[in-house]
Amino acid sequence: MIRRLGLVQLVLLLAMPFVAVEACGPDFFPDVFLHRLGPDRPQEFAAGKLGILLATYPRQDLVVAFRYLNGGVLTPDEQQGYSPMEPVLSEVSDEYLESEYERQDAAQKKTITPAMEWEQARMRYGATPNPVDQSRCADPMGRYSGTQVYMNQFENCGDDALRHATGVLAARAKVWGVKSRELEEWLRGQDAVFTNCSGKDSRMPSDVAETWPELLRQDRAYQTAAAQFYRGEYDDAISGFERIGSDATSPWRGLAKYLTTRAMIRKAFFAVKPDDAEELATFDMQEMKRAQGEIERLLQEQGSDLPRRALRRELDLVRLRTEPMAQVRRLGQALGGPGDDAEYRRHLADLTWLLDKKLDNQAVRVDADPEVFTRDQKEPWNWQATEGQKRDAYEETYQKLGELRKASPLVDWLITFQSPAEAARKHALGMWKETGKLPWLVAA
Repeated sequence: MIRRLGLVQLVLLLAMPFVAVEACGPDFFPDVFLHRLGPDRPQEFAAGKLGILLATYPRQDLVVAFRYLNGGVLTPDEQQGYSPMEPVLSEVSDEYLESEYERQDAAQKKTITPAMEWEQARMRYGATPNPVDQSRCADPMGRYSGTQVYMNQFENCGDDALRHATGVLAARAKVWGVKSRELEEWLRGQDAVFTNCSGKDSRMPSDVAETWPELLRQDRAYQTAAAQFYRGEYDDAISGFERIGSDATSPWRGLAKYLTTRAMIRKAFFAVKPDDAEELATFDMQEMKRAQGEIERLLQEQGSDLPRRALRRELDLVRLRTEPMAQVRRLGQALGGPGDDAEYRRHLADLTWLLDKKLDNQAVRVDADPEVFTRDQKEPWNWQATEGQKRDAYEETYQKLGELRKASPLVDWLITFQSPAEAARKHALGMWKETGKLPWLVAA
């Protein structure tokens, strides 16, 4: 009996390795010795500790690297303007994820948004206001195309508008008094303005009689034009802001001139029916150039009440659309250095946004999406390009981007560094021999 039991145990032990068993975890991410999608330590990277650059890095990381390779540095303010992408889950450890989620959750709890500041200030002078929903759907009914519905949502009321309203409320409370009927009427008008942010409960500020104080009447004229702007009534908003801008006594004069150009830009975007096939948002070129001309005229105008930094931001936004090559040249010069750039954060966002939109759907990067190699819509869904077809696509794309590369040494380097094309390798080597500059040695 004992012998038989021992024999059974021996058979079971021999059979165990061949029995398939499925267990529930734990699941582990694979070991990562090299992060291909961004630098290991972004803060140190921004300070100049670049390590080994990879062609798979996002373009904004490579823009940062170019400044250092080009003999410059990033100032502390510029380093703050660099916002690296979040790490890809497969490239980080569980411990990193847990600490990062805790950090983000704690930061979110501490963050007081401009909308919250407005609501808190508003509560000091009356009933609790309705929360301000800053986003609006350009087409509330949506647009159906095939199997998808496009809602086209955008931020209608920006943070600056809420911050400004909070500051004006405090100023008017000092002028008129906390319990005054003038402040009460001003709040009624401003509450009406913010209902137009989302358009869900849209209403206009009521008119005020001539017997009310001049300051309140001037405020109401501005509130009315702002409400029209948020409602999408751009021609009315432009007319209203222009009248305010021509009133030498209005405290809103300078801001109204700036907002005239904002309304022109919005009108340019919404004057053309959106095209979902386009990578960049469609717009009316004539209206956009009209806005550009007005901004350039205002920047030449004398007067300390004009928000010149905001106007320059708007001009950059417009130039990206009306004269993209010239703007790429300006952005490349500002970002590439070796000198510093007072608008580094915005310029970095503008250039990388434009390049990502133009290049990510083409055979540019070594890790390009397989879909960019599809020759036409007749290919089967599971078609895959051969290595030869990919090589030809990289070469053709690199040559096609010649004009864009000529716009800026920085852009030329970015495209060349990320391209696996033979023409890119030869160009990098030729530029290194010609210039002797470090960026091209790295690329070569």
